Amino acid sequence: MDCNVTTIVCGNEQCEAGEDGTTCPADCGPSPWPWGAEDTSLLNDVNTARTGGVMCPGDSTPRVAAAVVFTPTLQQGSREMVWEIAHGKFYANGSSCNGRTFAQRLAAYGGNGYAALELSTTGPFATTADVVNAWKTDIATCTALMSPSTQASTSVAHDSWHGYVLWFK
Repeated sequence: MDCNVTTIVCGNEQCEAGEDGTTCPADCGPSPWPWGAEDTSLLNDVNTARTGGVMCPGDSTPRVAAAVVFTPTLQQGSREMVWEIAHGKFYANGSSCNGRTFAQRLAAYGGNGYAALELSTTGPFATTADVVNAWKTDIATCTALMSPSTQASTSVAHDSWHGYVLWFK
């Protein structure tokens, strides 16, 4: 189905009321979530980078930031977003195929977000540390990675594409 519809329907790339991984895996992703260990690994690698210091492109000294704490209220939203990347092959800087903005996504899950980092590939990274290293190579994503945020959720999904998402609150 064309995901560019805003009505509640399985196939619009938005996990909505009455839908879950059992009733509409196309929108919500599989249930149970098979990438939970990778989600945790990605968060650990993000915190290793933040607390160890990162030299962002153009910097003369490393940036250091406090570790972020996993925020459960953001998890469903970050997983929905990463599933849209991996399954729906939709990747547009936080927007969704049916037109939701990143701000609307965050509001739906109780966030007042600072930033999101997304990464989409045709093949998986060997490790989640490789994902974080890729985020460090661009000034905009590196700056977001080292944001002053203290809460976050990370999500990983693999399907037609491979998606990696970090949401800050």
